[in-house]
Amino acid sequence: MITRRLGRTGFEVSALGLGCFQFTGEYDIDPDASEKLMDFAMESPINVFDTAEMYGFGESEEIVARGDFKHPEKRNYVSTKIGYLHDRTVTRAKGYDAYQDPKEIRRAIKHSLWISRKEQLDMCMIHEPDWDCWGFDYETGDSVILSTLEELKKEGYIANIGLGSTEYVKSAKLIDTGRIDCALVAGGISLIAKPIFDYLIPAAKRHDCGIIAGAGFGMGNKFLVSKRRGELPELLDSDDEVLVNTGKKLEKIYDLSDELGMDMFELALRYILAFEDIHTHCAGAREIAHIKTNLAYAEKGPLDPSIVDRINAIQDEFIIRQDYNMMGLFGKPPGFLSD
Repeated sequence: MITRRLGRTGFEVSALGLGCFQFTGEYDIDPDASEKLMDFAMESPINVFDTAEMYGFGESEEIVARGDFKHPEKRNYVSTKIGYLHDRTVTRAKGYDAYQDPKEIRRAIKHSLWISRKEQLDMCMIHEPDWDCWGFDYETGDSVILSTLEELKKEGYIANIGLGSTEYVKSAKLIDTGRIDCALVAGGISLIAKPIFDYLIPAAKRHDCGIIAGAGFGMGNKFLVSKRRGELPELLDSDDEVLVNTGKKLEKIYDLSDELGMDMFELALRYILAFEDIHTHCAGAREIAHIKTNLAYAEKGPLDPSIVDRINAIQDEFIIRQDYNMMGLFGKPPGFLSD
């Protein structure tokens, strides 16, 4: 397994990580199956795990913590996120006022610490930092949340402050303040687009900010996890230029996949591995077989540069304006509950 330094965190992380949302009750996964999945992952070369307070309404943090606790022989790196304070976390009784209340922010962090069985969080990321309720000045980073997290870092409760987002431009601005240690970007790179390289990656390189990619398979989008040629007319016959150009991209990606004899998962995973500025890719999983497959593909290493160039050329041939927020194109992941 390739390992890379996660920017100024100094963590030496596996290039393949595990996204820990989809094996919770929110996706109707049996808890015994979740425990076995986490045990397998903890015994694998994967050493970086991405969770959040709101994933599974807290269950994801619990599953990761129990797995980590059962495997003390291994140094794992866990990123969690603070956010969704108004409806999916321990601060929800305060509603939107919680986003501007240092006491409620501390409450949420202490809750994550207790669940994780740790004295210090490896990485605490601000979830959806583009939301207005955080009250950011994006030029300076000034905000209640960032000031409070910086205090908690000085006190030793947090090792690194990060961002966890599906948005790239505002996140890049916050990274450029020099106050952010690491960032996870969901949907910022896939086989059909890599918008994080326009703003976010250059900002990260300027400040040695660690970068974690998520949702490299398009949040489970059907067109990116398997070749759906028969359904491409849904896109190609649309009146929406974005969908038409997406369909044209997919046609060429499918042709390349056939030519190389790789399925869409292998092509996407090894494509993302080819970018050294992405330090780890936390691919989601719902069963052990998914992790086994991803590990096998990761062990093959990055795609040959000539293949990477061909994928990049396909992306550049058909530009889609939603490249700057792939969630705008693909929507929420299948199974996600929003209340």
